[in-house]
Amino acid sequence: MANLHKLTGILATLAGLVLAPAASAFEYELVTDGSSYDLTPLADARSAATFYSNEFYHRAKSVGDPDIGPEEDTALFYLYEDTSSGDISLGVVLDAPDGVNGRAYDGDLDMLFSGLPAGASVSFSDDGGEFSMIAGSAPDGTRSAQGDWAWLDCCTDGGVLSGLSGTWETTAEMLNFSQLDSFYFLTGSASNPQAIAMDLEVGESFVVRAYESTEVPTPAPLALMAAGIAGAWWRRRG
Repeated sequence: MANLHKLTGILATLAGLVLAPAASAFEYELVTDGSSYDLTPLADARSAATFYSNEFYHRAKSVGDPDIGPEEDTALFYLYEDTSSGDISLGVVLDAPDGVNGRAYDGDLDMLFSGLPAGASVSFSDDGGEFSMIAGSAPDGTRSAQGDWAWLDCCTDGGVLSGLSGTWETTAEMLNFSQLDSFYFLTGSASNPQAIAMDLEVGESFVVRAYESTEVPTPAPLALMAAGIAGAWWRRRG
């Protein structure tokens, strides 16, 4: 009986150790045209603004094959994770240069992003004043941002929303646009992402959300070793 009490005490001590603490992580989802898709943020150790500048803005002005855009008459959206800080951002890239003079109107897009977390901010705007946070907050504490983009045939346009931490759900509404005929959301590898096609018209919207996912706890190695020792001890006592 004394041995049983000792084993009970050992097992009670192990009870809080056998399972490692559940690891919390965030997962991301796109809802568009009645369908939902898992999203993997493009990830790199650069800031979201630097990533946008290097991968989209400067590539649009250089000769070569841009791996991830921009594309002519196309709007690209993507989530981005700065692996050096963990910050999550939402980027918008509009059109690709199809002229050299920069004198001809080539397109425009007006969008409203609502339901953004309180810490959201515009970290990059291709042209000053085109992409900005709306003053104040909704009753639930969320923020909104508006993009009023217009570009010439020499250029692209767009911007980045950063500070998208925690759980959130933003609705991106297409208030008005012209000269855009394709819409894609990029997901996966930053160097070779997949593109999810979205069928959008003026007045329609898509939703991007972040939600917390708790992984199933797994046995901690030290706890397993301790459990083995307790079992061996009990066998010897028997």
